[in-house]
Amino acid sequence: MNHAMVGLSVILTDAEYREIFREHAPRNVTFDSKYGICFRHVLSFLPQLVDIVEHDDTHRIFLVLESGHKNQGAAAAMLKEYKSIADRRLARMVKTVSYAGKRECFGVQASDMLAFTSLRIERDGLVQQVTTDITHDTFIEGHRHNRPYVFRIPITRETLAQLREGHIQLARWRRRYGQGALDAMSAAREAVNAYLETQYVT
Repeated sequence: MNHAMVGLSVILTDAEYREIFREHAPRNVTFDSKYGICFRHVLSFLPQLVDIVEHDDTHRIFLVLESGHKNQGAAAAMLKEYKSIADRRLARMVKTVSYAGKRECFGVQASDMLAFTSLRIERDGLVQQVTTDITHDTFIEGHRHNRPYVFRIPITRETLAQLREGHIQLARWRRRYGQGALDAMSAAREAVNAYLETQYVT
């Protein structure tokens, strides 16, 4: 309560995932797992959220995930992909992803509590959903009352459909040019980001 500024709860239903991603899926396309989709959604939202809290180019984001999930390895690959294609300033902002158990990290404990509570809220309909614009004043108000806000971020059917199409297009690109070409493009972008980072720091 003294240090948390905001909670994010990403909502993805099993039914919509199966309907849009798994049913009639092309055999030669590898789709994200539910874990991967949720991580990708948080990753895309975090830099925007940091900008809203306080627009400051010195921010650095270090992601710590709870260890032990069978699909956790996808997070590092997604972060590498994100850093190779994202806006350069945002790519510099998000640094690394690591893993910790609940006994090792208070933040992971808090995140686990949030996830459990959010799941119960979704299943039992315990609170009214309120749509609001997330602004800097939202955080100031919450901090003043010592109560960080928890924002519900549903992954819409439209977002899932776009992500599915993106996976299909990427698979076609790989088949045409090869994984090596994609790796080379990502490495080049990462090198540019690294160079800009040195210029930025000095």
